[in-house]
Amino acid sequence: MKEIIRICKGCNKLFKKEARKQEYCTKKCCYSHHKDIRRVVHKKGRYLVENAVKRKPFDAPKEFKLELRDFIFELKNKCYFVDAVDSFKLIHYFVELWGIWYFDRLTMEEELHLCLEKCKRYVQNEFKLEKI
Repeated sequence: MKEIIRICKGCNKLFKKEARKQEYCTKKCCYSHHKDIRRVVHKKGRYLVENAVKRKPFDAPKEFKLELRDFIFELKNKCYFVDAVDSFKLIHYFVELWGIWYFDRLTMEEELHLCLEKCKRYVQNEFKLEKI
């Protein structure tokens, strides 16, 4: 059999090909290369718990604040009845303001109530309202 010299996919060194479909110089090199390929790079995004303290909720643009205010007043007109679309919007506003959404051992209704109360307090403070 003729000796074939190939470049290892993992470490980019030259090696003699011994098997028919050999692409790596050793099994250790193959294993480490596949481990590096599968490794998930954890990006530090705004939805991580570590960034919850760093993010300032008052950095929201003015259009967003007005949109949130209109949403809260619209909910008030509905007697704070939250349907599926409103609950999705409420969670979206909450995450946009504080960058997080995680609660332990609460029902969905309790979580939405907490989101609503926090967003109401934010709107009251932002627009200097006494009551909504």
